[in-house]
Amino acid sequence: MANGSGADGAERRPAALSAGKRTAASADAARRDSARETDRGGDDEEDWVFEPIWWLDGVLTAAYFLEVYWLAFHVLLPRQDEDGRALLGTVAALTLAAAVAIHAVMVASESAGRWLSDGPLRRPPFDRPLRSRKNMHKFKAQMWQLVVHTIFAVLEWRVLHDEPWFEEGWRAAVPSPHVQTNKPELRQLYLAQLAVWIYMGACQLYFLEKQKDYYVMMWHHVITLALVGLSFHHNYVRYGVMVLFVHDASDIFLDLM
Repeated sequence: MANGSGADGAERRPAALSAGKRTAASADAARRDSARETDRGGDDEEDWVFEPIWWLDGVLTAAYFLEVYWLAFHVLLPRQDEDGRALLGTVAALTLAAAVAIHAVMVASESAGRWLSDGPLRRPPFDRPLRSRKNMHKFKAQMWQLVVHTIFAVLEWRVLHDEPWFEEGWRAAVPSPHVQTNKPELRQLYLAQLAVWIYMGACQLYFLEKQKDYYVMMWHHVITLALVGLSFHHNYVRYGVMVLFVHDASDIFLDLM
């Protein structure tokens, strides 16, 4: 009887050890799942997942490339009393410079964001605010837009504040925009804006991860590029720079938020 009880106990001990191992493995798996969920930061997939609409993709892509073609061959190249090829080359060089600068800012902001999130902001009540992919994506996007808006707002203010027509907007139409001659700094600033919006459209199409607001943002880029191109084509540069200054200066506060 004692031998039987001992044998039963010996049989129960391996079973108990196996159950304990299974429990420990389950606990480890649960901890790993919890860590993964924490790293995700509670992403709301409904806010993140992009649902493509094929015909709208085609319309926006076609609209963007038609605008770029129109700017190159109907706005920049045939300029009167100017070297159109040099003008087109300037815009192309500025677009390339904008691409390099924006990419550099995104890389730097990701490194700075990870250091900030995993360092000074790792404890409550912040709890690593940039641990999720979605939050880091938004942080990088807002950082490069903050840099762009700040630089352009400063440059626009520097060019505009000495102009006699800046505080009285109606004077910007005297003489008629079709016969106005503007400062080289004003024109160069406008070309730089044109280059940035060209790149922002391409960035939205091909380089940024698409979110639910993709179509809204792409329409915004297409319409803004059309407005900047048309105002340059018809020499409404003074009004255009004033509108861009209001746009860029106010967006600084939105980016910071």
